[in-house]
Amino acid sequence: MRNDIYERIKLLKKDNIKPNFAAIAQKYDCDYRTVKKYYENPDTQPFKKPKLSKLDDFKSIINEKLEIPCTAFSIYRFILSKGYKGKYSILSEYCRNKKISESQKASIRFETLPGVQAQVDWKESLKLYNLW
Repeated sequence: MRNDIYERIKLLKKDNIKPNFAAIAQKYDCDYRTVKKYYENPDTQPFKKPKLSKLDDFKSIINEKLEIPCTAFSIYRFILSKGYKGKYSILSEYCRNKKISESQKASIRFETLPGVQAQVDWKESLKLYNLW
């Protein structure tokens, strides 16, 4: 049920006004029969209960494993032994979204005066000589 239509109908019923169903339907971009149904059946609830995910019981375990660098597949195998009944794709999407939201920012670049710092790209056969 749409909450906006429900609230409008509730106000009209409170004032004992029979609404023009077609006008309200046009205003809220829906069918007039929907508005009429909401008017005639005031017991309907505007919200549905959210569907529970199969991951809800295991989110604490998954978050602990994500703190240490674990792959989604290793977490999947671990929670399978704990009684998880869902599929891998649900878990991998949750892990991906969690990692993206907690991704670290890149390091901030800073410049120093010439001669203060030295940077070298190390190679396997590099030899350093001290001329001093």
